[in-house]
Amino acid sequence: ASNLSADTIGYWRMEGTGTVGTVVNEGDGGSVLNGTGDSFADFTNDVPHVHIYDPISGTYFNNISSLEMGSGEITVPDHDLIDAPNFTIECFTRLTTNAGGFASYISRSDSGGRWQFDSIKNSAKSRTRWDTTGTGNDNQTINSATNDFNWHHYAVTFDGTNISLYTDYALQGTKTLAGNVGDATSITNDLIIGSALQGMLDEVRYFNAVLQPDQFLRAQSPQGTLVTIR
Repeated sequence: ASNLSADTIGYWRMEGTGTVGTVVNEGDGGSVLNGTGDSFADFTNDVPHVHIYDPISGTYFNNISSLEMGSGEITVPDHDLIDAPNFTIECFTRLTTNAGGFASYISRSDSGGRWQFDSIKNSAKSRTRWDTTGTGNDNQTINSATNDFNWHHYAVTFDGTNISLYTDYALQGTKTLAGNVGDATSITNDLIIGSALQGMLDEVRYFNAVLQPDQFLRAQSPQGTLVTIR
């Protein structure tokens, strides 16, 4: 496991033009967590807002692009830096059509465990799904109330026992994981950003501690105006 203090380990801002090659990790985990895109993912200027504010560092970022996933995906290589015993994963997402299957925003899985954000089959609704070993412990989910094609901010926190899902900074639910909860933090496969997702992804962050909603990334201007995500 990582011995770093609580910090932004992975921050994939999705800044670029054209077809995706490398998605640079701007978090403190460094280039070992750079993502590699395939030929089906492209940068686009459709963004939740032109500025993103990080309340933890007090930094405003110019936001010129997001990723239009199509049928593409970004692969971030397996590393113990993303095996924190508790963590927060967050992103901005805008679906453009109902997915025919469960289209993933962010996921990590192996034969023992799984965690992911995805859109629910044949709808614009979103959820988080977690699997652990043991009979009946697959598909432990919390659903979001959103059901549209607008930009939304999503975050999941894991405190070592409980998962919580937030949509646009509002708590959607909390669930205590059953089975071997260590399965969620000992996954040996890569982190995948986007998979069969029809829509845009932006500002994906992995923080190796549980954050509160007022610490999540914000679509906010430097004048301090919080923008209504659309």
